[in-house]
Amino acid sequence: MLRLLLLLLFASPAAAQEVLLDPARTMVSDTGRGLTVEIALNRPAPWRVVLLNDPPRLGVEVEGFAGTLDEQAMSAPRAISGARVVPAGDDWRRIELTLSRPLGVDSAEMTTGEGALIRLRLGPVDAARFAELAESASGGAVIPGVRDDEGGPIHVMIDPGHGGRDPGAMVGPLREADLVMAFAQALRETLLRSGRFEVSMTREGDRFVPLESRVAAAQQAGADVFLSLHADALETGGASGVAIYVLGRTAEEAQTRRLVERHEGTDIVRGVDVTGQGDEMATLFADMARRETAPRSRVLAEVLVETIGEDAGPLYKRPLQQADFSVLKSADIPSVLIELGFISSAADAERLTSPTYRRRLAAAIRDALLQWALQDAAREDLRGR
Repeated sequence: MLRLLLLLLFASPAAAQEVLLDPARTMVSDTGRGLTVEIALNRPAPWRVVLLNDPPRLGVEVEGFAGTLDEQAMSAPRAISGARVVPAGDDWRRIELTLSRPLGVDSAEMTTGEGALIRLRLGPVDAARFAELAESASGGAVIPGVRDDEGGPIHVMIDPGHGGRDPGAMVGPLREADLVMAFAQALRETLLRSGRFEVSMTREGDRFVPLESRVAAAQQAGADVFLSLHADALETGGASGVAIYVLGRTAEEAQTRRLVERHEGTDIVRGVDVTGQGDEMATLFADMARRETAPRSRVLAEVLVETIGEDAGPLYKRPLQQADFSVLKSADIPSVLIELGFISSAADAERLTSPTYRRRLAAAIRDALLQWALQDAAREDLRGR
């Protein structure tokens, strides 16, 4: 076995959110037929693989990766002739290995436990095939990293609140329906670019969708998680910052009760009263299912609060609350409502109209979803034992 250590010069030891290398568990193994490349990280992060030609190179791109490699330490007889770290767009950096001969990617996976381990298995291909693979996409043949705990991506249903005849909160020229749609599109792009998610939306464009239709859409799509997006306005109280809501029978604040009345009142005014759906037996079964789903939703909300507070912020004074929102009543899909901010706050309004802030908040939500998915899978493993 050929073992190579990647030597990392840490950019900032205090930067807890940076993705760092674990040199002791990072190696390249010569299998005779090809190579096994193992890159150990301090925590899971969005990642992808690219192939580049002239000369043939393997690139492992990781978002948030910090540091540099000792190129000489990465060199290896008959396998790798060079190594470096280069920018790969936005906050992504590429660990790039120059191959001594063309090799294709037979498999690519990330496993988690003590941090995260990216494992690639490379097999021989001829030069013409390698060139074809490298040219199959702009900047290289991209092989996204995928969720490997259940063998598939995480299916997220994004629910931009309001729309069509219902503009939501309005402050000056700002309409809640427009702001949450702009953020929903940014979030969808961020999730899809990571290669770890499938994404559906309850509405495309500015159209009205009843509350019960939003929940039904998530169920019909087989979504793993439901995120309802809002950006309300309150005349009193000076509310500002991001807040996360889970389903609860009673709202904990007077301001939250006003928000529930505003959200639920929309469908009642339109002639669709969502408070009386279903018979007693259906309600009983739904309540039983929610006993399993509710803790998962709560954990998701807690992870969102922590990650947004650390990576995007600011948070509402009580960032995690419960309320009786109809869109959170799916019996079998973990669901949260995210107040992205309050457009009655000048600071929140400025943030929500900033593409830079929207991207930062979307990245924080993506990271929270990835962390939650790992915890959720571990919880299911324990239940199954």
